[in-house]
Order: sequence, then structure tokens, then C-alpha cells
Amino acid sequence: MEKQLLLSRTSVNVDESLESYVLRLAIDNGYRDPDKFLRAVSNHILQELKSDLEIRFKNLNLIHAKGSSKKRLQLLRGISHLAFKDAHTIQSLLLYRGREKFCGSYGSVFYHGITYPRIFLRQNVIPVCPRCLERKGYIRQLWHFSLYDVCHEHKVKLVHQCRCGHSICFLDDHEIWSCPKCGTIYSDLHTDASATCGESSFSRWLAGGNVPLLPSFKTGHRWGLVLWWMLLQEQKPETFCRSKIKPFVQFFKQWPESFEQWLKDRVDKALKYSIKPSDQLNFKDVFGELLFVSTQLPSSKLSENSVLSYLMSFFEQHFAVDDGFIAQLRLSAIEVAILLNCDMQQIAVLVDHGELPTLRNDRASLPLTPYLPNFHLGDVFCLWMTQFQSEHANLHILTSRW
Repeated sequence: MEKQLLLSRTSVNVDESLESYVLRLAIDNGYRDPDKFLRAVSNHILQELKSDLEIRFKNLNLIHAKGSSKKRLQLLRGISHLAFKDAHTIQSLLLYRGREKFCGSYGSVFYHGITYPRIFLRQNVIPVCPRCLERKGYIRQLWHFSLYDVCHEHKVKLVHQCRCGHSICFLDDHEIWSCPKCGTIYSDLHTDASATCGESSFSRWLAGGNVPLLPSFKTGHRWGLVLWWMLLQEQKPETFCRSKIKPFVQFFKQWPESFEQWLKDRVDKALKYSIKPSDQLNFKDVFGELLFVSTQLPSSKLSENSVLSYLMSFFEQHFAVDDGFIAQLRLSAIEVAILLNCDMQQIAVLVDHGELPTLRNDRASLPLTPYLPNFHLGDVFCLWMTQFQSEHANLHILTSRW
């Protein structure tokens, strides 16, 4: 039997979140409860999966799938058909699980061709811009990310609470335009204060806009740099708030000189206060976890990772300084793999062939110890210059960019 179409075929907005669109579609077709709407749709188009398909509205997006996302995709294709929309149009609103691990350990989400750190995805409160709601009437995907707390179009802070104190979250309330507790229309809410120039510039930069004070990197890399900067300050990324915007902007306003000064300060501190002889210091003794947090922002290619690119440039410029202090720093196999952008198996092959000298005699029959400092930074850099030049990682990138 031919499947019927929905009476109201709600239009899709390119910057809208998937949940916002599905909720508007449900309401336009007479369903105040989006969970009932999803059950009705699944019963209508996925009868063969009726017994084991139980997807709640709040967990509709692909990133919430614990296993396969097949059933969610089938449900969304069915919604596309009933709403008389091209399947790709609605699928473009999806949040996918990203392959990359930001800073080596933080998961990612993929949306509209951009990779974001998942740690910045809001869970409980989705604030709104009253002016955007009044003009557009939907929830933007950017509002789902905690770093974005100021509307860069209207230069006002997003509203987290209604006048009555109720926390705004359409995912739980099933209401986009008004407070379920007191009935206040969100578009009538006025923010307590306009955002500062720095706050609105920061939001515009995160949204992909050009900001004179901040470097013009790819959008995903910008979000990665916020995560990296928080880890550099030895702070939890999820604690980023408005008070952190000013020092962040100040740091990257002076990029890369600010990073260079941070590196020099760490070197000077090690030379003055280290109890180990300088030729026995490990890279981590001087720079801590710098290499681990600088990989995958979200890319590890020097041409797409401004931190690793400048770090390699800094090494090149300072190998002869302080009697070759930096060149003598000891690296583990994991750290070498990060610098050469390869895996541990390739490092083992380089050692086996004698192309990468070690501080100890490692035989090929013995497994390479990942975290044992067994390589000099100078040897690794020379190997990179002679054998690891590529389109995305070469000396030209280091010399031309700065």
C-alpha cells in the first residue's frame, strides 16, 4: 500500500538542529508530544521493526546510537518521504560521530562538513537567542554547543532561563517558542546585557566568520584550538566560560608570538630549576603533555594544524641554542609517532632498519616500548626533514607561514 504524506510539510533550515526540525514537523501535524509522533511514524513506515524500534525524541540524533545507526537512518528516511523532502536534506541536519579524537583523547561530532569536539555539546540546557526565535522560529545547531554563548548576528547573550527561573531546554520541554511553566514567549525575553565586543567577536569566529583580532583558520580547527588552549592552561575544557574569552583572545591575538613565549618560558624554567642534567631530560620534563594535546586539532597534518606547525618551526630555530638543549631532549616512541604523523609499527620498522637511532640497543625481535624515552628530538627532526616531507608536512610550510 502506498504510504500517505503528512498534511503539513515543514520547511528545513540549513543551520537548524535535527531535533528542532522534527519537533516543528510534529507540532505542525498536530502532535504536541514528539515521542508520540515518532512512534506513529515508525508504526506507519517501519512495521517490520515495530517490536524493537524504540527511539525517543531526545536521543534521535545519530550520536546517541549505542550500536548501529541503521534504524535511525531508516526512520529519518521515512520522515523525509512523509514530509515530501529529499532524504539528503534532512540527513544534512544530523550529528555524526566523528573519526577524529581531538587532542588525542576527546571524541568528536561531525556536522555540515565540520568536526567539533564532543565535549562542548550541551546536554541539559539549550539556550536561545530571543531575536533569532522571533525572526526565524527554530533552534540553531550552534546553540547546542557550550562555547557558543553569544549570538554573533545580534550581539546579545543567549538566554538560559525564563523569567520564572525555568531552565530552557526544548529537548525536555518539547517546546521551542514559550516556557512550559509560565507561558512566557521566549522571543519577548530581553537579555540582561548586550555582549561585549570580545564575546561577540569570539562567537563570530567560532561560527566561521573573519575576525581581525583572531587568526583565520578552518572552523573545526578553531574549536580544536579552544580545547587545546584550555588543556595548555591545565584546566578542564568543560569549565570554559565567558571569563575565559578575554585571555583566550589575548593569547591568539598575538599568535604565534604568544605560543613562542610559552615555549621559551618552559625551556628557561627547565634550565634553571631541573635537578636532572640537561642531557638526561625528557621532552615531558620540559613541555609536559604538549605533544599529546597538540595532535588532532582535528587534523595532525602540519598544513592544517597551526600548533604542530609552529612547534616544528620552533624546534628548527632553537636546536643550536643553549648548547643544543632542545635537540637533546628525549622522546618516547608515541611522541615520535606524533611528530612524524605515523603509527608505532612504522617507528619499529625505522628502528629495525637503523634509520632512527635509539638511546638503547633495541633488537627487532623485542617489542618497541611506547612510553620509554628512547630517542633524541634532534634525530627525529633530521629524519623528518630527510624522509617525511609531504604535501601536507614539509619545510616550506614552516618557513613560509611565519
